[in-house]
Amino acid sequence: MSNFDAAELTIGDVADRTGIPASTLRMWESRYGFPAPRRSGGTHRRYTDEDCRAILEMKRARERGLPMGRAVSSGLAAVRSAQDSLFNGLRLRHPDLPVLLLPQAFMLALSAALETTALGHPDGILVGAFQRAAAYAAAEPRWARLSETASALVTFADFPQPERDGNSWKIPTRAGTALAAEWAVVCDTPHWWGCLVGREIPHAARRPHRRRTFEAMWSLDPLVVRDASRIAASLGAAVAPDLGDVLVGRLQHQPRVRASTLGEASQFTNRVLEHLLGAARTAAGRGA
Repeated sequence: MSNFDAAELTIGDVADRTGIPASTLRMWESRYGFPAPRRSGGTHRRYTDEDCRAILEMKRARERGLPMGRAVSSGLAAVRSAQDSLFNGLRLRHPDLPVLLLPQAFMLALSAALETTALGHPDGILVGAFQRAAAYAAAEPRWARLSETASALVTFADFPQPERDGNSWKIPTRAGTALAAEWAVVCDTPHWWGCLVGREIPHAARRPHRRRTFEAMWSLDPLVVRDASRIAASLGAAVAPDLGDVLVGRLQHQPRVRASTLGEASQFTNRVLEHLLGAARTAAGRGA
């Protein structure tokens, strides 16, 4: 558990969020040791958002017909699988968010649109997962511009070591972890929100570079984006504790949601399409 997921929920809060009566939660705790609340002042049960996610995953496992013991294991395993992954963490928090199969060209187009839009919205928390340091080096001029107006900028790749430069952090990923195979852009600003989180399909990684394929989720929903920021901050703070110190106050609370206007949504979509059209023209020119 991180400071971004504090134990503040009462058993009544958990019952409301999960649809499981408080009496049933107490019975499960006694019989299965799950959920395992923290105790406020030694007496009052307190739970985290992560506890709720594990309970909901367990509930889905029961609906699939698993016996209670295996359902509990399934819920706990789902939470553990999300602890080193932006994709798994966001999927656990938002199971209804569509997962799309996107080729690299679409990932680049969405990333470019997010980065371009973020340039017009200062004082944001910006996150990028690049897999390889070479990929970050290619994007570094754009991210250097973003760092000029961001309040905090966090990048993940196979960097040799953690590094901080003012408001920017480079966080190394460990080979073999889920995060090492992920591509993400998260833009959490005071007045605009957008994110793209994807994981490379393993068998597709052996294809030619331009044919790489990703399972991906993207959203302009402030609540989804805030969760993506919290996951990234927790992953980064595990390596660079000072990052957590900087971001905890900013990310503990939900954003002040303002519905996107039709014009803003259309402008973002047009940026995606412009990038795709530009890539198509470049490819056509090479083939001419």
